[in-house]
Amino acid sequence: MVKKITFLLLFFTMSYQYALSQCNADFKESQDPTCVNSYVYFYNISDYGNTITFFWDFGSGAVPATSTAVNPPPVKYTTPGQKTVTLYLYDNGSLCDIRNRGIDVAAEPNVSFTSTAPQCAGTGIDFTYTGDAGLSYQWDFGKDAYPATSFLENPQNIVYSTGGTKTVTLIMSNGICEFTVTQNIDINNLPAANAGKDTTICADRSVQIGSSSVAGYSYSWFPSNTLSDPAVSDPVASPIASITKYTVTVVDGNGCQNSDSVTVSMLDPLFADAGEDAAICVGDFVQIGSALIEGQSYSWMPADGLDDPASPAPIASPDTTTIYTLAVNGHGCDTVYDNVEVIVYPLPDANAGIDDTITTGASVQLTATGGVQYEWSPFYGLDNPGVFNPVASPEETTEYTVEVTDIYGCKNTDDITITVLTPSLWIPNAFTPDDNGKNDVLFVRGEGMENFEFKIFDRWGHLVFYSSDINIGWDGKKQVTNEIMPAGAYVYVITGTQTDGTEVNINGVVNLIR
Repeated sequence: MVKKITFLLLFFTMSYQYALSQCNADFKESQDPTCVNSYVYFYNISDYGNTITFFWDFGSGAVPATSTAVNPPPVKYTTPGQKTVTLYLYDNGSLCDIRNRGIDVAAEPNVSFTSTAPQCAGTGIDFTYTGDAGLSYQWDFGKDAYPATSFLENPQNIVYSTGGTKTVTLIMSNGICEFTVTQNIDINNLPAANAGKDTTICADRSVQIGSSSVAGYSYSWFPSNTLSDPAVSDPVASPIASITKYTVTVVDGNGCQNSDSVTVSMLDPLFADAGEDAAICVGDFVQIGSALIEGQSYSWMPADGLDDPASPAPIASPDTTTIYTLAVNGHGCDTVYDNVEVIVYPLPDANAGIDDTITTGASVQLTATGGVQYEWSPFYGLDNPGVFNPVASPEETTEYTVEVTDIYGCKNTDDITITVLTPSLWIPNAFTPDDNGKNDVLFVRGEGMENFEFKIFDRWGHLVFYSSDINIGWDGKKQVTNEIMPAGAYVYVITGTQTDGTEVNINGVVNLIR
């Protein structure tokens, strides 16, 4: 009986020890110490059997305060201080083991900052940390900030490119926990500045720049000396330089300012140069106008007498004095004009005289008219080819040309033929006694003769003229009465002896022309 009781006692003792070995409560936490409002994770490391249940008590200020989960959800402590965390193990509803642990919950420090906001976009903002001391600082300055982040305690000159409300976040670490504070700051938008579009204008023109004004804005333009009013939003610009850059500065009610620029390019003036007035002779030409300027187009009026009326420098050969007008266009600017007069002088009335006849060895004086300067050609047989009245002694029939130059330098020519006859006696077949100094007297041309007689008879056979001197000719009058004889045909008779003994007895008809 005693052995049986001893065996049972040993069996129950071993069973109780086995049961206790399946109910050992234990846990660990994710961090200690921790911080107010920070989460702590608890991990169940108990030794338990299948019949064990759990109850967690996280202490004062815990959220949640308790849990029955094997591994509870994260716990946040809302109050600082020493906290006691207890884990209860139950076996079939009976407490079988308890485990306590203490953790320190640090108080939340004061984390705050100030700034120099509000400021205008583009103006640097300074941030100053005003909270409890920390070991590290991590700033995020929000949208459109430069730089976007900083690790300094007091970051300076943070620039926002745009206006609006900006959210600034600071994460401070005290070596135990990280604490975050968020603050909104306002950045003032810059006022709209619109100087207008770059533009090109004609020379010495004006153009309106800028844009419509905004109430509450003030405007200031530079440079101002060529603007109608540098204090308005849309002044009229009258630049004097080929390229002028105008800048407008706009200030709003917050004192924020913005600027914009516009470039006004002024084209070079159109230049019309028809050239100097000119004078030419009929049949000559002269170039008018001047050199081509790129970007300009040319048109001449009238077009008559011009080789190219669209050229800046055409060749002009008008028949009469003409005033040409040059119109110059370009760049869409107003047309400019200039005039030139081309004076056309007529050619001189060159007259070399009437053709004449001489005998071999004789001479005749040529007489040219119509100018102030004369030049005869060919020069052989002439005593002076540079005068108006040279003496011609050609050995054979010769055509002489005289070039006559007038006071304007215009030149013209005329010809005369001197016929040289052999034998050496000759009389013209007509003459014109009209007292013009040309062919007024009918002479017998030839060498000296002995017993020379020269007789003229009218158509009725009446003697109207007689001469025994070869150097005396008939002037168209009746010799005895000095009566002017009418135009018509008259008979002449020439008799005598030439120096070589040859007898001369010739007759013929000469025409008197009036």
